[in-house]
Amino acid sequence: MKKFFIVLVATALVVAFTLPASAQTEFTLYGSVHMDTMVTDTDNTGTTRDTSPLTWDLSTGNWSSFGARIKVDEKLSGTIEWRSPPGGYLADDLNQSAWTGAYDMGFATLRLGRWWTPSFNPPPVWMVPTVGNFIITAQEPRIALENIKLGPVKFQITGMRGSGEPGIGIYNVTETTMPRMEARADATFGPVNIAVIGGYYSYDAYTSNQTTALKTDFDGDFYGAIATFTMGPFQVRGSWVRVNNPTVYTGRGNANVFERLDASNNLIDVDQTLWQAYATYTLNPMISFNLVYGQNKYEQDRNGFTDKDEQSGWMFTVPINITQNFTVRLEVSKVDNKDFVVQGVTTEEGDVTSYGARWIFFF
Repeated sequence: MKKFFIVLVATALVVAFTLPASAQTEFTLYGSVHMDTMVTDTDNTGTTRDTSPLTWDLSTGNWSSFGARIKVDEKLSGTIEWRSPPGGYLADDLNQSAWTGAYDMGFATLRLGRWWTPSFNPPPVWMVPTVGNFIITAQEPRIALENIKLGPVKFQITGMRGSGEPGIGIYNVTETTMPRMEARADATFGPVNIAVIGGYYSYDAYTSNQTTALKTDFDGDFYGAIATFTMGPFQVRGSWVRVNNPTVYTGRGNANVFERLDASNNLIDVDQTLWQAYATYTLNPMISFNLVYGQNKYEQDRNGFTDKDEQSGWMFTVPINITQNFTVRLEVSKVDNKDFVVQGVTTEEGDVTSYGARWIFFF
């Protein structure tokens, strides 16, 4: 289980000592440790008892990290990074790593590899802990053109993912004919920044039986906007995203309302809509206050019914910077899973309230 981490550290050290001897070359090790001490109150429904466990663990959000930044010259750079898997246990999982190389071509930056941000994937059901942002996850290998500037607008175009798409129903063999494409455009007007985002993904899916093979096209897409207003110590941000077929697009879907096949083996689409509002106030360099509220909704029309599942939630955090490299983040949040309705049958879901502190060292 520790082999991958040992290999990563060895790789970083080898790179450090084998880079060309150049006054321009810079090599920087960095890392962080995120420790959670949280109580999670789960208000279950039916005969399932409520729980309130205290957890002491490395952050389950893949935040603890170790890495190296390499700058060969003003144009060529790279990054190697490992992050702790959910639960904090070491694992031989390349999905927890980032390996990138970037070259500044002047009109744009070409980036290759696998990296963490920016991620345009919409949040899963547990959406509020993202604190007003889209989730940050390890991504598939990708090619991107970044920092394309046209007047006040900056563009980014990314292509990624070529295999491993989810099969649905009888279609258990999939083939990608075009990578998933995503784009983002940012523009700043005084204290306001506006970002428009979107993506599209399509692949062919087959049955595994060659004698009676069936084929269909699966596709998913999303579009949305993020607006940020900053004035002095205050910042307000709002985001809205609409996703068509989230399981097809991201590989992650809703457990209650998900893409299915109709009687003719055609895909029944799922629409996901989510929005978040975020506000922060920086009292001084040591203390700030953050509040976020959001809603997430899945809908599907089938058999004369509208299946739906909704969640809403809020989070309040107070990061306290004890020193430049040590932060304690006090946190309380609540997620209301609401009820889900499938084929006219309503099922009650419970609420989850969390509170405690996250301890963060940067080095």
